[in-house]
Amino acid sequence: MILALILANWRAVVGAVAVAAAFFFGMHIDSLSWQAAIARQKAEAAHQLAEAQANVAAAEAKARDLNDRLELDHAAHAETIAHAFEENRALAARLAAAGRVRQPGRGNGGDRPVSGPAQAPTVDPGAAAGIELSGQAAVDLVVLARDADAVAEYARTCHAWAVSLGD
Repeated sequence: MILALILANWRAVVGAVAVAAAFFFGMHIDSLSWQAAIARQKAEAAHQLAEAQANVAAAEAKARDLNDRLELDHAAHAETIAHAFEENRALAARLAAAGRVRQPGRGNGGDRPVSGPAQAPTVDPGAAAGIELSGQAAVDLVVLARDADAVAEYARTCHAWAVSLGD
C-alpha cells in the first residue's frame, strides 16, 4: 500500500527527497565553511602568537645581556673604588704617622672662615694639636670619601643603564 502510494506520487516523493537532501547538503556546506574560517583564524592566531613569543624572547635576551654588562661594569668599578679606598687609607695612615690632618679654617680662637679679610696669624706653632683632626676623624673622612665614591659610581651605572635603554 505504501509502495503504491509512493509510486503514484513519485514526483512529490522525489521532490521531498530532493528538498531534504538539499537542506542537509546546505547545512553540511555551511558547517564546512565555518570550519574553514575557524581553521584560518586558528592558523593566523598561532602565527601571531609565535611572532609575539619571538619578540618576548628577543627582549628578554636583550635585558639579560644589558643586565650582565651592567653587573660586570659595576663589579669593575667596585674594584676601582676598593683600590682607591685602600690608597686613601694608606695615605691617612702616612698622614697620621707624619702628623695629624689639619682642619682648614680653624685656629686657636675657634672657627673662622677659610677665606676672609687678611689677619695676622694667630696660630702658635707649638699649639698645633688644637687645629688638627683626630685620627678617628681622619679615618671617618676616608670612609666617607669611599661611600661618596660608591654612590657616585652607582649613579653613573644607573645613568648608563637608562641611556642604554634608549638604544
